[in-house]
Amino acid sequence: MSSIPSTVKPQAGPTNPLEVTVEILPRSSYRIKHLPGGPRAVARWSTTFIPTLISAIGDQEEVWGRIESEATFHATIQDTWDAVYEDIPHIVTNDGPVIAIALQRLSEWRNCIGTTAVTVYTNFLSLQDDVKTDEDRKAFSESLLVKLAFLYGNIPEEGKLENPFESELIIQVLTQHACATLGAIGDHHTTAHAKGALSLCTAAACIFLPSLHSTANYFLELEANSKGKAVKVPHSLNKSSGKISGSRKAFSDTNFGVMTRRYMTSINRLQDSVIQDIWEQAKEIAFKRRGAPSAPDEDSEDERALIGF
Repeated sequence: MSSIPSTVKPQAGPTNPLEVTVEILPRSSYRIKHLPGGPRAVARWSTTFIPTLISAIGDQEEVWGRIESEATFHATIQDTWDAVYEDIPHIVTNDGPVIAIALQRLSEWRNCIGTTAVTVYTNFLSLQDDVKTDEDRKAFSESLLVKLAFLYGNIPEEGKLENPFESELIIQVLTQHACATLGAIGDHHTTAHAKGALSLCTAAACIFLPSLHSTANYFLELEANSKGKAVKVPHSLNKSSGKISGSRKAFSDTNFGVMTRRYMTSINRLQDSVIQDIWEQAKEIAFKRRGAPSAPDEDSEDERALIGF
């Protein structure tokens, strides 16, 4: 992406006389009030534009920071702007407010998925009757990593793993993505049933990896956070700087990017119908959580669906 100028300057004049231009500022200075169209744009930004953008990014194979330097990302954000703001013509630029603010919201979306994974797994641990001590929690977590058992929806007694990426743990984390897309305009791009988001959520579910947390204090902190406090990825001592930091355990491209892309390779081998079913499960839970109506059942016997018969 192009560098951000250090001085304020007006954007070049539009070729379309109806196009809305913006003032170019240093990226850190942009606020939602700087969006082209002013209050008209602000009114739809969080309720429609961001959910639509997250939905589009979640359908792509690359969901981490690499999207920022790809032409496909610029095309996606322009396409999203055109779909949501038909009445506010604007050419999105790399140094303008739309991309700057959108990137921040996408970062928050990924962080929220990581935080959700911690919460879901903490609750999952609390429901295990035979998991009581820190050592129990560590041993249990390690057992879920054997053959990546944590991501399978069915593990029969004979031990054959079935239904990959359909475990309750994965579906619950994916539900956070579904919640983030409520309000999205869904018909302006070809849907891939959130397969990129599925790879991201599967990687997030690995945040409990014992190899990332060398001490039992990690599980103690998870337990404390599950009692109504804000959930954060536990911090650790950075030996090189001598300071306490969460960066080595943070849900980031550096720590989880390679893992996410490898899961994406496996997800691409699934049948589209399987990916669609996983996504529909997550959306159904999201609808119930938010009190939003789910998609109507064409075979419903509800009298409201039978008018005219």
